[in-house]
Amino acid sequence: MIVLVWLHLLAAIIWIGGTLFLSLVLAPLLNQEPFAAHRALLFQAVGRRFRVLVWVSVTVLLVSGMALLSGRVKSLLVPEDWPLVAQVKVLLVL
Repeated sequence: MIVLVWLHLLAAIIWIGGTLFLSLVLAPLLNQEPFAAHRALLFQAVGRRFRVLVWVSVTVLLVSGMALLSGRVKSLLVPEDWPLVAQVKVLLVL
């Protein structure tokens, strides 16, 4: 169970941290003059590489989230029986 929680948190950190890095560090940096000519190409190249991490992270989040939730509820098919925190997290994701 601890490994699942660890994987779930690591996937969330990679996804959110990477997104924040792209939007708060890389995008403003590429707007500076030395990078202006190659801005679109650089951002696309970084985005393509990051996309793989995003999809892996989302997959790990979904699988580990369902596994963690199934250990705490009677049925995954009855969201009304889920803890409120789990309901809110799923609503935020949707």
